[in-house]
Amino acid sequence: MRVRNICVLFCLAALFVVPPNIFGHGVEIYDLTSEDRAVQTIRFQYSTGESMSFAKIKIFPPSTAKNNVESLVSISDRNGIFCFIPDEVGEWRVEIEDGMGHKGSIMINAGPADQTPSSAPETAAGKLPLPTGIILGLSIILNIFAICYFMGRVKTGGVNAHQ
Repeated sequence: MRVRNICVLFCLAALFVVPPNIFGHGVEIYDLTSEDRAVQTIRFQYSTGESMSFAKIKIFPPSTAKNNVESLVSISDRNGIFCFIPDEVGEWRVEIEDGMGHKGSIMINAGPADQTPSSAPETAAGKLPLPTGIILGLSIILNIFAICYFMGRVKTGGVNAHQ
């Protein structure tokens, strides 16, 4: 009985101690380009708000975007910001990778100011959908209870120990 009580307290404590981003974090990318669209400015950050400092950046111009031939490889600054001046009109693909498994990309529409700006920021893999996170969390808690229950049964000698 004592083992079961300890397991219950452990599981309840785990609910309050586990950080909300235990499953990792994704990448958020923001196009900060001004109205004149002469200089493309992009901010890269993790979903926790922390900047993706000094992460590797690859830029694919419109003429080579389909061939995956990169025209430039660079890094973001310490604030996760990267700027470039496009020399071609069209959709540029910008990718970022921090070397620890976090990746993201965004399509930038470089051209005259009257063209529509690029789409909303993309987020990369790393975040679990809410229903999946809830199911996974409940599964972990139930598995801890099951392990504690069977550990208690083994210490008392099994099912027939009480007879």
